[in-house]
Formats: sequence, C-alpha cells, structure tokens
Amino acid sequence: MKMLSSLITLILMALPFGSVSAGQSVNQAMKKIFAETDRSAFSAEIIEKAINADFNISEPACRGKQAKVTDAALTYFPINRKITYEYEYTSTDFIGSKRLLFTIKNYSEKDATASVDVTIIKGNKTSKFYFKMQLKHNGIYSSNSFLSGPRLEIPSSIYRGKTWIENGNKNWISSIKARINLPAGKFENCVKIKTKIGNGDAGEASRYYAKGIGLIYEEWEAEDRSDILKLTSYSIR
Repeated sequence: MKMLSSLITLILMALPFGSVSAGQSVNQAMKKIFAETDRSAFSAEIIEKAINADFNISEPACRGKQAKVTDAALTYFPINRKITYEYEYTSTDFIGSKRLLFTIKNYSEKDATASVDVTIIKGNKTSKFYFKMQLKHNGIYSSNSFLSGPRLEIPSSIYRGKTWIENGNKNWISSIKARINLPAGKFENCVKIKTKIGNGDAGEASRYYAKGIGLIYEEWEAEDRSDILKLTSYSIR
C-alpha cells in the first residue's frame, strides 16, 4: 500500500500543469500516462491497482474540534448573540404575506443552546411558538424550523460539495460565495444549501446564510406547495 501511494504521488507530480481538465478524472490522466510510459518499469499488478484506485476527497483539516465549530457554524449563524430577524413569508397556501419575527436569545455556554421565539403576524392576527438551537461538534441543530421541522441548520465543516442526508432528504452546500438581493440588503459570500426533498421526487429547496448574520433566505418548492422566507430587517446585540 505504501508503494502504491508513492507511485500515485510520483504520477501526480509528473503531470504537467493544467493537464487534467475539469472534466477529466485523475484515473483517466493516469491511464494516459501509463499508455505513454514503459510499463516494464512498473509491476503490472501495481499499475492495475493504481488505475483502479478510488480517490475520495476527505473533509478539510481543522485546528481542533472547538475551532472547527467556532470558525464555521457560528460564523454563519451566531446563535451565541441576541439577534432579531424579520422575514416576509409568502406561500401558495394563503393570499398575501405574513410577517415573521425570530428572536434568538438566552445562549448558554454550558450546554451551547439558545432559545428562539417566533411571532407570526397576519393582519390583526398574531400567533407564537418557540424552539431550541444547539451547537454541537458537527454543526448547529434546530429542534424546529419554520418550513422544514427539526434539522441540521448549518454544518460545522463548510466547503462547496459538503453533503449529508437527513429526514430522507439530500442536502449539500452548493456555494460558499453566493449572492442575493433582499429587502434587508445585498449579501455576498453567503453559504447556499440546496435540498432534494425525498431525493428529488418531492421537490427541491434552498437556503442562504450570511456571515455574521444567519439565515437570510429560504425557499421550498414541494409537490403541493411553494414557500419563501425573505429577510426584511435584522438587529444584532
């Protein structure tokens, strides 16, 4: 195995800069090199193992568990601060729009949890509910969310292509440099998470997180309904 790793390293180092295009796999590049190289220099068994090797991208290294969480999840969703968000909520389930007020408060350093108070305003009618958010090693979890229920709100390791399965839905980070214009302003370098509901059979969803702010936009396009949350204003203390 050590010999195989050394061989692969030498092959990759020998590749001319830019010789592997975006659509060309490392395996394809290796096959090309082997085709143009005197095979007598290598064991046939080693060559075949190298050609058929699986190349998996591991998660980026971090400076430690707590640094991983603090530098990523809390950067894009600072639940350790008191924040009030106001969203405009529209849905195919009703006419017009509703105002949603989310307030994150009472963060506990001991158990890394915060309370979230939600007020829903439609005309003269008001309703309320609350849920909890908790910072764990692998991300920030919500015991509820307005559109999709309990979920991993945002993972602790953030990079384009990060994927996870939850509640039968496939989620992945499609961008870490997303841009979006909202009533609350223009936001850049956002984390965009996309979701295939029921592996795509039941619809799709997407949500955006702005650095230092949190959730700023969410959209669900399910089989039987469409829902959108847009941030209209926020305050952080």
